[in-house]
Amino acid sequence: MIETFSHSEVNFPWSESGVKTWTYAHINLHAPWFYVDYKIGLDEVSASAMYLLFDEKQISQLLAESDVEITNLYAVTPGLVNKTMQWKMDLLKSVSVGHKKVKGQNQKVVRLELDNETEYFYPELKMRSKFHKERDIYFSKKGLGKPVDENKL
Repeated sequence: MIETFSHSEVNFPWSESGVKTWTYAHINLHAPWFYVDYKIGLDEVSASAMYLLFDEKQISQLLAESDVEITNLYAVTPGLVNKTMQWKMDLLKSVSVGHKKVKGQNQKVVRLELDNETEYFYPELKMRSKFHKERDIYFSKKGLGKPVDENKL
C-alpha cells in the first residue's frame, strides 16, 4: 500500500473529477508490487499508461477490462524476496497463486516467474515442491500480456 500526504498533492486543471495527483508517495511495506505498462483503447486510437499495483487480484481486474492490453508487467521486489540487499524490478513471464501447508492450514503463496525463468515466491518457500498451484493470473509471450482462461487449467 502507499501513503500520500496532503502537502504533496498537485491540482491539475485538466484532471478528471475525483482524480488526485501527488508529487510523491510513501510505501511502508517491504513486499512485492507490480509495475504495469498498458494500452487502453484497442482500435486505431489508443493511449499508453502505467499502473502501480499492490495485489495480484488487481492484475486480474485489469485483464478483465475489454479495452485494456497489458504490454509489460514487472515485479518490483525487495531484497528479502529476490535474495539481494536491494529492491529490483524485473520483467515477468507469469504470475500464479497457490498455497503451502503451515501447521495443517493452507497459507496463500504468490509465485512470480521472471522473463529469465527465475522464480520468486512470496511469502518465501524453503522448498519449491511445497508450492501447490491453484491458478494462473497472468502469462506473457514476448511481452504481450494475455489473460489466462481459468477453464483450461
